[in-house]
Amino acid sequence: MGGKLVRAGLIKVATKEGRISAQGEKVLRPAARARRATGCPIITYITDSKSQRQLAVFASEGVGAEVIISHVGFTADPVAEPDVLFRTGAKVSLDRIGS
Repeated sequence: MGGKLVRAGLIKVATKEGRISAQGEKVLRPAARARRATGCPIITYITDSKSQRQLAVFASEGVGAEVIISHVGFTADPVAEPDVLFRTGAKVSLDRIGS
């Protein structure tokens, strides 16, 4: 990073609730490019089932499912979304159990 011998261990990004806005894509796209350039994993924060849309943005930048989707399961059906994500190959962080 910055021409130094220090390497990032993780790239963390988030998008707002609702839909992924143009501003949200301005966060996701550079993160995907940094992931491709460095191999550093991405962990992304979601709050309302935008995980598939986030994965689509990453895929359009050449990053597959090697993304950790965080805060999954905070929906009316907390099992459906993780199940879909597991099938894509994405990693899932279930850290809102009981909320």
